[in-house]
Amino acid sequence: MAPNNNSLHRVLIVEDEENARKGYEALLRKWNCEVLGVGSGEDALAKFPEFSPHVVLADVELPGMNGLDLLRHLGDEILRTPVIIITGRGSDERIVQAIEAGAYYYIEKPLKPPILRALLDRALGRGANCETQAGSAPSSADRVTCRR
Repeated sequence: MAPNNNSLHRVLIVEDEENARKGYEALLRKWNCEVLGVGSGEDALAKFPEFSPHVVLADVELPGMNGLDLLRHLGDEILRTPVIIITGRGSDERIVQAIEAGAYYYIEKPLKPPILRALLDRALGRGANCETQAGSAPSSADRVTCRR
């Protein structure tokens, strides 16, 4: 799937629970985002270069490579692509681990749409700020929503 670079923000969703992943996909499409959902960290790493997401929404508890390992494998990409970590079982220790691994934000399930939307807007603004330095995106003063 080649990304549409002209109008939609791309969000990569990494969630092994199919019903939750499909729910997130539907919600983000409703917000005019281009969405790719995968069920594992390994699939996310394989699809990341071609899809080139603006934001990653990743569950921390995944089969095989967990969400924190995914952050570590993405390396410097998370400087340009914010990763929001989601979990059904949060703990202070896990939150600290996620932040130390480079997570943009850490949120617990069930996700509330207004909170997720605010986080996406903020994360997309951060990604745009990084791109603005290269002169290709809106300024940090702009309110960035899923549609450019």
